[in-house]
Amino acid sequence: MEREIGGDAAQRIFTGFAVQALLSNGCIEVVCSARPEFAERRISPMATVGVPGAEMIYTLARGGGLRDDQIRVQGIEDLGSEVFEIVCPIRGIEVQDPIRIGSVTIASESAVELTSIPDPEGFASEFRGFQAYAVAYVTDRLMLSAEKVGIQEIDLCLSWLTVRSRYSVPPLPDGTLHSWDRASMFVSPSRGRFVYLRGLSTHRRWLRIPKQEVNLGNLELAQKHAGLTKPSLFRAAPMNIRQAIVSCARAAKGIDDLDRVLALWEAIEFYVGDTSVPRLFSKSEMKAIRKAMPKLDNDEKSSRLGILLGDLNSPPLIVKFRRRVAIDGAPVSQSDVDLFVKLRKIRNDAVHGRSLSEPESSEVSQAVAVLSRILVFRMHALGQQNE
Repeated sequence: MEREIGGDAAQRIFTGFAVQALLSNGCIEVVCSARPEFAERRISPMATVGVPGAEMIYTLARGGGLRDDQIRVQGIEDLGSEVFEIVCPIRGIEVQDPIRIGSVTIASESAVELTSIPDPEGFASEFRGFQAYAVAYVTDRLMLSAEKVGIQEIDLCLSWLTVRSRYSVPPLPDGTLHSWDRASMFVSPSRGRFVYLRGLSTHRRWLRIPKQEVNLGNLELAQKHAGLTKPSLFRAAPMNIRQAIVSCARAAKGIDDLDRVLALWEAIEFYVGDTSVPRLFSKSEMKAIRKAMPKLDNDEKSSRLGILLGDLNSPPLIVKFRRRVAIDGAPVSQSDVDLFVKLRKIRNDAVHGRSLSEPESSEVSQAVAVLSRILVFRMHALGQQNE
């Protein structure tokens, strides 16, 4: 939160989030919280055996939204590395004998060791009874880290099976012929809610839902949330704005934070649309640049250079984004723009195969809130233009 002082100057007075704004007698009372995530999430069902107290505190703190650099738990550094077995129930797969796919094994319930599952509350019944289970092994110090890597490997395996099932050409890349039946290939195997984690050396283990669930409420459109009907949803909104809203909602409701970042920037691209930005290079400057180009004896090089010159007046997406926001009059601070730039880098690193830094869930949620504000102003502007 920033307080504006003297135009563009701003002084940071609080680091956190607004959780409530009360309008009374022409004044607005704002209630802020440094960590609203702790109140907004409920502890997921979890049963443990042999998990050290320090590791439990660390796991709960991470699940509540704290980053590693915000947590100091005495004794957590003393935990030694070991191999963990990660087991997830799978929907949409039938299997008799265990089958290895990448680093994951798909097996029937009878072929997986489930006798030691902790179940003091009786919710293990939801974990049992599946026709298939995915098993992965990860070496790590912390159960939470091992669980994350194991689930990523299992999700990759299931995604690969979905992609592989859509391959319909009889010969495989190595020339092998195979049978294919269109009707039976419309499949989408998915992971069940619970995950079972077991340390093979310390025998510490847990059964839980990996993500702490958000306390979702109901919209009271006739009472408490009546203001959500304004501005009106402009029925003739352009297709790109309609898609921006859909993508932004996907970023808001998503579970995986990287998927949310991708949806966020998809929404921004739709929102920007065909927004134009003043030309950086004038026609005379472009003509001078082309005249100064060296003569190349290679047509491919000349063509490539010509394409690059043609893009000189094509601004980056973030420049067009800021232009669109300014036109719509949405209140956006420099710290908001910096956050979008940070998430853009994460998105680009992921798409282009570079080393990836994990997005922070709280930062993604903050960016979604800012973009939602921008889209509300865009919808208001559309309504004003068409009155």
